[in-house]
Amino acid sequence: MSNTVNKNWIRVRDLYLDWLADWPKSYDIKKLLNYQGYSLWWSSNLIKKDVLLDIGWIADLYERLEDKNLYKSSSASRKRTPVYIFYVFILDIYRFLLIKLFFPRRETVSDIYFYSIQLNLIEKDNLFFDRHYGGALTDTNNSNLSSSYLLALSNDYLDILNPYKYIKKINKILSSIDSEVIILDKYITIKDIFSVHLSIFKMYLLFVKEKRNKNFTDSFVLDGVPCSDLLVKELEKGFYGGFQSSLISGLQLLNWCNNQASDLVIVSYLETLSAARPLYYFARKSKIKSTFVALQHSTIYKNKIDFYNRKAEFNYHSDDAINFSPQPDFYLLHGKQAKEMVSEFMNEDQLKVIGCVKYDKYRELVGELVNIRKTVKASIKSSDKFTILLAPSFGIDISNMLEMFKGISYDYTKIRFIISPHPLVSIASIRKIISLSSIEVKFEFFPELSTQDLVIASDLVVCGFSSIALEALVFETPSVRIIGDNQIPLFENEDSIMYIEDKNKFWEYINLNLVSKDNKKSHKDITKLINYYLFKIDGNAKERMWSFLKKIKKNNIKGIEKHDKF
Repeated sequence: MSNTVNKNWIRVRDLYLDWLADWPKSYDIKKLLNYQGYSLWWSSNLIKKDVLLDIGWIADLYERLEDKNLYKSSSASRKRTPVYIFYVFILDIYRFLLIKLFFPRRETVSDIYFYSIQLNLIEKDNLFFDRHYGGALTDTNNSNLSSSYLLALSNDYLDILNPYKYIKKINKILSSIDSEVIILDKYITIKDIFSVHLSIFKMYLLFVKEKRNKNFTDSFVLDGVPCSDLLVKELEKGFYGGFQSSLISGLQLLNWCNNQASDLVIVSYLETLSAARPLYYFARKSKIKSTFVALQHSTIYKNKIDFYNRKAEFNYHSDDAINFSPQPDFYLLHGKQAKEMVSEFMNEDQLKVIGCVKYDKYRELVGELVNIRKTVKASIKSSDKFTILLAPSFGIDISNMLEMFKGISYDYTKIRFIISPHPLVSIASIRKIISLSSIEVKFEFFPELSTQDLVIASDLVVCGFSSIALEALVFETPSVRIIGDNQIPLFENEDSIMYIEDKNKFWEYINLNLVSKDNKKSHKDITKLINYYLFKIDGNAKERMWSFLKKIKKNNIKGIEKHDKF
C-alpha cells in the first residue's frame, strides 16, 4: 500500500467514523427509524461499514473527500425499487411457512448458549460444527457447564427458493451437529413478520419524504464536504431487506428468551457488527435477564472499519437504543492488539484477553509439524517443486493474487501453485475467475485437506487481509500479503509479514525464496508478533473462555460495576 493511499485512507476513515458517532445526535433520527425503541440506524449499511464486498460507496466517498481515485469493484450492486420491499415481505412469509412446516421446534436447557449462523457451520468427519467456536461446545474442560447452539438459519433467498434442497441440507445439519441445537427461526411469529414489514414500509414513506428536506440532506456533511448523494443512497438500501432481516433476528431471539425460565448467558462471534446490535437490544427487552459475551472470531484491524467504532456510539449505562448502540456485556479478545483497538470504544473492564479458541488445536499441530508435513506432502503427491499456497479470503483477494500472474513471462515449471479458498467461497467460483483471467498457470485444489494442513506443507503462503498470514508463522511457514494497487488497505503493517502491491516485486520475492528457501523470521520476532495478536498458542484458550463463562454463570453478573471481578 502506498504511503499516500494509506495516509489518505486513515484520514477518510477517521472522518467517517467521527460523523457516524455524531450524526444520530445531531439529527432527529427517532422519527424515521424507531422500532420498539431500537433505531434501525444501528442496522444500516452505513453502520455495517462494508469495505470489502460493497466497496463502491466508500470508494466514492474517498474520492469525494480526497479528490483522488480509488479502486472500485467492477460488479455493481443491483438497483432496487420500492416494489422490492413487497417482494421481501412475500419471501419472509414463504420462509416462515417453510421453517414452520418442515423443521422441528427443539427445546433444551443449557448453562451457556452459543449463537451460531448457519453459513458458518462446516462439516468434518461427518460432523457439523461452527468453525468460529472451534469445537468449544464439546470441550467444556473442568467447567461442568452444559451448552447448546442458538442457530439462526440462512436467510439467503436464493437458498430457500429451492425448498427440497434447503430442507435436505438443514435436516442433515440437525442430525449431525456436534451439540444440542435450538432453531431460533422457529420462534418468530406471523404477527412479528407483519409488524416488522408494515413498520418499515411506513418508515420508508417517511424516509422518501425526508429526502426532500434540505435540513436532512445538509446533515450528511463530512469535513465541510456535502456527501448526501452518496450516504443517503447507502442508508436507503436497508429498506430492501436489511432492516427487515435485522428486526426479525432480534425478535425471534426475544421470543426465545421470553420462553426461558432462568437467567441466560449467550456467547456470540458477531462482536460489535451491525448484525449483533438488534440481538443485544431485543434480548435485554426480555423478562429474562441475559448476559452477552462477545467472542473475537478473527483478526480485526482499524483499517477494516466494520469492527472499529467510536466511544460516543456506546453508553453501557443507558437503555437509549436510539442515540446509543447496544453492545455486549463482555468481550473476549485474541490478544493485546485487539484490546488496544477495542479499548477505544468499550470500557476496559468489559474486556478480557484469552487467545483464540479456534487455534487451540495448533499447539498439538506445532509439536507434530515434521510428521504432518510428511503426511500432507504424500497425500498431495508433492515433488521437489517449490510449493506456494494461495489462501484468499472473500472479496477481491483472489483477483489481487491473480493480477500478479498477468503479463508475466516466467518459468512456472519450478513452482507448484495450490489454492485453498475461504470456507464461504466455492472452488467453482474461484475456477470461474481464473478462467476469465486467461492465465496460463496450473492451480491445484485439495478440498479434502484443511488450509492449516496445506500451510504446513507449503514453502510460502500468499494471502490478502486474512489471518492466515499470522497462522502461517505459527507453523513456521513464511507468508506475504498481497494488496491491489490503489486499494483500501484492510490491514495495518505487521512486523515480520511483508506486503506487496507490485507484480514485479512479487516475482522478485518469489525468486529470492527459490534461491534461498530459508526465508524464515527469527523465532524471537515470530513469538513477539504472535503474542501481540494471539496472546498464546498454548492450547488453553478454550479453558480460559470456559473459566470466564463459569464465573459469569456462578455470579449471575449483569452490570459493568461488577466487571472488575474478572
